[in-house]
Amino acid sequence: MKPTLDFLVIGAAKSGTSSLFEYLRHHPEVALPPDKEAPYFSNDIVYARGWQDYFSANFATADPALRWGTITPQYMFGTVFVRAATQVTKGDGYDERTVPQRIRELLPSVRLVAILRDPVERAWSDYHMYVMQGRETRSFAEVIDELLRPAVLERCRRQYEIGERHVTCGEYGRILAGYRDIFPAEQLLVMFTADLESAPHGVLDRLYEFIGLTPGFVPPNLGRRYNVGAAAARTSRLTPNQAVRATRRIGAARALWKAIPDAGHKRALAMFARFDYRFTMWNRRGAVGPPSASDLSAGERLREHYEADASLLRSLGYPPPWAQKEVVAGGHA
Repeated sequence: MKPTLDFLVIGAAKSGTSSLFEYLRHHPEVALPPDKEAPYFSNDIVYARGWQDYFSANFATADPALRWGTITPQYMFGTVFVRAATQVTKGDGYDERTVPQRIRELLPSVRLVAILRDPVERAWSDYHMYVMQGRETRSFAEVIDELLRPAVLERCRRQYEIGERHVTCGEYGRILAGYRDIFPAEQLLVMFTADLESAPHGVLDRLYEFIGLTPGFVPPNLGRRYNVGAAAARTSRLTPNQAVRATRRIGAARALWKAIPDAGHKRALAMFARFDYRFTMWNRRGAVGPPSASDLSAGERLREHYEADASLLRSLGYPPPWAQKEVVAGGHA
């Protein structure tokens, strides 16, 4: 087993990473983990377990002749998920350079890929994902007003909290500046969701060439959109993770798991990760409705917030294609 990864798709969340995962996993020269989101560098809990533990869990059966990589949008959250039992104040010392620095230490030659969506549309999609999951009951306008407060913005840039990433995860210029401080420009490819939707063949060929794959391959599912925003979950009664938690409380099940060899654990966990990912893709129904007047007003405030960040993105050499426009629903996630 080779101890390295060839490429990382780092995000952004709700910008087409699920679609990229579904397209790229069909390429005959690529090995991906069974689950799209397999964070290491952005999660203090996973990071503390060590690279070998992560690597064996996600690439135990991968062919070393292939190009290995992950598609993990958490790498563009701009900070890390902090272990609850950390000895320092939660978030201290973490910023948009923390994850790139961790990556550089282990994977100095890795190829990095970012895909960016209009940040207002991204925030709208992100918000509705939390509504669908039952984690958010406030209106979009109420959430945005809260997250645009200066003190909240500063806190969200230092530490990750569930439900508070809608605004700061769209500050692409700030986040990618952290990567450019650590990696040379030639190791970072920046693409845009709008191009993936309008010209998917060209986008994929750019990606193939950048990460060292044979160009021209057309995945059989090209053009299908994955993880599209939905109004509600099909079911919340018994998800795969809930079933696992329930099983862990059964003594006989715990004893049986301990009796299985480590190799069997890895295969079982890989199969579960794939099933859980597929369940998540299925567990959505109904389309998100059109934005209200207050939603559109919140989108305008967001658009103003992102103006300075768009200028920073242009200065890095990645001019964003989005112009002044209203919040819209739908698209890739």
